[in-house]
Amino acid sequence: CTDPQSLQAHLVLEIRCSIPLATFGAHDLRFRLILYWTRLTLAALSQFRYNLMLVAQPIFVISGPSGVGKGTVIEDLLKALTQLQLTVSATTRKSRPQEVDGQHYYFMDEDRFKRLIHEQQFVEWATVHGQYYGTLRREVDEKQKQGPVLIEIDVQGAQSIRASGLRHNSIFLMPPDEATLVERLRKRHTESEAEMARRLRQAREEMATAGQYDHVVVNDKLAETVEKIKTIIEKQIQKGVAQ
Repeated sequence: CTDPQSLQAHLVLEIRCSIPLATFGAHDLRFRLILYWTRLTLAALSQFRYNLMLVAQPIFVISGPSGVGKGTVIEDLLKALTQLQLTVSATTRKSRPQEVDGQHYYFMDEDRFKRLIHEQQFVEWATVHGQYYGTLRREVDEKQKQGPVLIEIDVQGAQSIRASGLRHNSIFLMPPDEATLVERLRKRHTESEAEMARRLRQAREEMATAGQYDHVVVNDKLAETVEKIKTIIEKQIQKGVAQ
């Protein structure tokens, strides 16, 4: 029996039946103390169960090289799995037009970011292209209260989470081939040839770490990619429920 009220009635009945009725009446002080203790115990058990549910919410980490299509995949994934909670990263880079603080990133200056590092307020953090990026502990904690958590980070950040010992399930998003990755980067029209070459070198290094992840998913056809990741997440959620 898991219902607190039913459990309380059951326990009280067992207590009354195990002690002769002549011992005390319904208003006996001892009976009231036993009933009070039972209520406290049930309240503690309910709170413990609630806390356990929060802790048990799984954490998923997804990363992949620049240009692999993480943003589009995650956007469709959140529509398919409405209970999934995407964390918002903190960064020291300047906000771009259309970006909203607290929605796309938590924008902050370098001094504040370093202070939070010193206070161990990050699950992971890294420097990328001269700017600081990180996932705040409070962000993960708050999202876990709402459902399974998804953290989108680069390879460096994923390595930090792995080293931290935080329980999570990791997914690496891989392009079908290098030519497709180059084509996707060119379509963005945001990088010079020199920047393109640098990103491609970095992508090769990042793809070499794919074996460190729990799952590798090739992003060839968007719908199939989303379905594969959705299946991975649903299976992990079911494992948590079964445990």
